[in-house]
Amino acid sequence: MNRIFFFITALFLPLLSHAQDWKAILNEFEQYAQESMQASKTVGSSVAIVKDGKVVYAKGFGERSLQDKQPVTPDTIFQIGSLSKSFTTALTAIAVDRKLLNWEDPVIRWMPTFLMYDPWVTRGYLIEDLYAQRSGLVPYAGDYQASLGVTIDQIVANVRYFQPITSFRSSFAYENVFFSVGAQVLHNTTGKDWQSLIQEEFFQPLGMKSSSYTLASYLKTPNRVGWHELKPNGAVQLLPDTMEGGDAPYIYAASGGINSTILDMAKWIIMQTDQGMYLGKQIVSKENLARTHRPNIYAFNRDNHSLYYCMGWISEEYSPYPIIWHNGGTFGVSTNMAIIPEERLGIVVLCNTRGSVVAESLTMKFFDLYFGKPKTDWTKKMMAIVQDVFKKELAKHPPIAKPLPALPLNAYTGTYSNPVYGDLVVTVKGGELVGEIGPKKTQWIFKHYNRDTFSLWWPPIEDGSNKVLFYMDAENKPSQVFIEALAGENQGLFVKKAETVKS
Repeated sequence: MNRIFFFITALFLPLLSHAQDWKAILNEFEQYAQESMQASKTVGSSVAIVKDGKVVYAKGFGERSLQDKQPVTPDTIFQIGSLSKSFTTALTAIAVDRKLLNWEDPVIRWMPTFLMYDPWVTRGYLIEDLYAQRSGLVPYAGDYQASLGVTIDQIVANVRYFQPITSFRSSFAYENVFFSVGAQVLHNTTGKDWQSLIQEEFFQPLGMKSSSYTLASYLKTPNRVGWHELKPNGAVQLLPDTMEGGDAPYIYAASGGINSTILDMAKWIIMQTDQGMYLGKQIVSKENLARTHRPNIYAFNRDNHSLYYCMGWISEEYSPYPIIWHNGGTFGVSTNMAIIPEERLGIVVLCNTRGSVVAESLTMKFFDLYFGKPKTDWTKKMMAIVQDVFKKELAKHPPIAKPLPALPLNAYTGTYSNPVYGDLVVTVKGGELVGEIGPKKTQWIFKHYNRDTFSLWWPPIEDGSNKVLFYMDAENKPSQVFIEALAGENQGLFVKKAETVKS
């Protein structure tokens, strides 16, 4: 990045218990931020740091978009992605404070229509389970529905079709849909929708005047970032504002639908690190806010640190205190927010490049500097992890030197059905095999890969890395089609409808 923009002068504290030279720490942090931006090809980012109830650092780096080249400032709006989850769990904490419900209440007590695949799990699913990521399902179950225009009510109803892959509460699996179930529970207990509650309980009392929760409000804001994606080949692509599926975060509102700035998010961190207080007012009780930070299930290991999922937060082993954090992402944004309540300390990093490691690497770098840890190049380490993921994705379906020919494309046409996604209508258009799916009648292009296997193209969401497999019957006619990208929903299997099979 050629230009680094400085807009708010950092306020330097003289001495801190674990940070004897605060100014030197921030200077080193800022230099690392610049290097991290360049190394990772991140287009733009914004950082705020909070200590003892005050914003001590706030800065924008890089550009809002590769197209307009305008600088990122602390007032620049980003989608925050899954940082929104902590707002939903805090809303639930307020409902518990007001004795409208309890964490241990069965979900069906407040939402009788809630159904899991297993009736026993339906009966045993508690409010706390909605946010603890231990459902037993495959990770990200059902997420593609939002990109195809399925309503959130229908997405929640479709949970009953998601077959578990582990027993209930036995392992970690990251999900978005259950936060939307939590939003419906809150609606049933308060009589208000999630958007109204967010506005009344948080945006207004915290003075988060730049924050919002709709795509329309995001797009009409002049000082907002564009969406970018880091591709496996190292190129950075600017995604269009009108991209199909771009409204998905707002359909999954309770999981990822908030737009904000680092200055507004700093207010959220102040409330979180001050035990639910903000400007002398108790927004959330100390006890129930702390419960959202409490580990619920082991998630994974990073750098020999165990990580546990809480409720809209992750708790990571660290010395002298655990780091409570959560990352987020949309189709063109990556974010991270982390707090150490014992130190009344927190940081938020928002980036306008999906696939960037800047948000998480700057978070860890800051805490290492603050606590005097040995120097670690977190950007280099995390970029290596991302590159390894890219390599595995590319190796999953390597190019075939001499692919077997497909049948005539008309042989694959017909209507295939899935209990979650409904009908997939396969036709031939312009000499290509095309699948139409979902309420928006989204057009997927199936490009030939090998014999009866095709690559799924839906720019910019799908780039051919996921495959489409047509399964043949005894007469060598397609009877089923498997969509690899939807493997979490009933194994992604669509069965050809009888009326489309010629006798």
